[in-house]
Amino acid sequence: MGSGASAEPAKDPSLEPTPLTPVSKAHMALSKVAVTDAKQFREDKEDYLLQTFKQWDKNGDGQLSLQELSKVLQTCGIDYSQTEMQKLMAAVDLDKNGTVEFEEFSSWLSSCPSLSRYFNEIASLYEDLEVKLEKLSADGDMEKYEAVRARAREKADAKLIPLIDEVFVSNDRDGNEVLDEDESVLFFGNFVGQLMKKPGMVEALVGLVTCTSYEDVISEVCQKAFGSKSGRDLTEAQQVVVEYKNRFEVQIAILERRHEIDADADRQKASYREAFKVIDANGDGCLCKEEVRECLLPSAKNDSCRKFLAALGLMATDDELKIMAEQKLLGLLKEEQLAVQAQKLWQKLHPPQKAVAAN
Repeated sequence: MGSGASAEPAKDPSLEPTPLTPVSKAHMALSKVAVTDAKQFREDKEDYLLQTFKQWDKNGDGQLSLQELSKVLQTCGIDYSQTEMQKLMAAVDLDKNGTVEFEEFSSWLSSCPSLSRYFNEIASLYEDLEVKLEKLSADGDMEKYEAVRARAREKADAKLIPLIDEVFVSNDRDGNEVLDEDESVLFFGNFVGQLMKKPGMVEALVGLVTCTSYEDVISEVCQKAFGSKSGRDLTEAQQVVVEYKNRFEVQIAILERRHEIDADADRQKASYREAFKVIDANGDGCLCKEEVRECLLPSAKNDSCRKFLAALGLMATDDELKIMAEQKLLGLLKEEQLAVQAQKLWQKLHPPQKAVAAN
């Protein structure tokens, strides 16, 4: 007979966070050692990092060897094997000459690998949600939509919280367990910079935040146009192409809006100040880990993720999306109409030849 204790339920492997890689662990440790003053780093990044580089370059040859990096890691309590160090060098040594020059060193330490992992997870979660919702739609099983969305939110929390905590720790340069304004600006800059590299990531993040898709709004605009005089001559295949192009161009338009903000130093600072206010829920002038979690979790009950994206100029309302989609659609329809007319003209000039009957 057993003790009667109930067995713990088996953990769902799909909810387990991705383990921290040796490269990410090293980056987190080295960046915290290299950048202890976020204000000085933000004001003069090149000079700040150059001083650190020279300190680590023990033989003064202007480059960091595998051995020199290994010794710095050991001072952080990390003793990597030769294989792990080679993986680290492969990530940092971009020109593959066996050493790390200052430009490579500066670029790598200024980045935030934990944010890359966060965005990769966002993309994976959104793709999974889209597949499931499309299957429900195809099967006509709309009643399960909310249950699938709730499960997606639960999965997002389990997957993203550990990654968000890594993002927080890597940006807490002085290790005091809060992000001050200067540390937050570094965090916002990395967040926007990485998001801007992948247009589809905006839709993925917004799709998880709202559990809807830009595609829903854009599809409605396109279907209305396809029933009008300017779009009714398009074939079904052409309609699919137009809708896909329209969806992509709307995402680009949102990113262009952010580019305009970044081109103006005052507007950029204002957007960062607004983002800081959104996250700083208790108004104490710094960001704790729980507040950062709330702004980066798509399922946050207080809607802070949506407000955070809006503050950074990366969130469009349904009305804004419709306007963008309609503006982009006019040009796309003209392109396809010209293609239709060209095809008709070709067929008129080159009518199919009638088969000649055999004698």
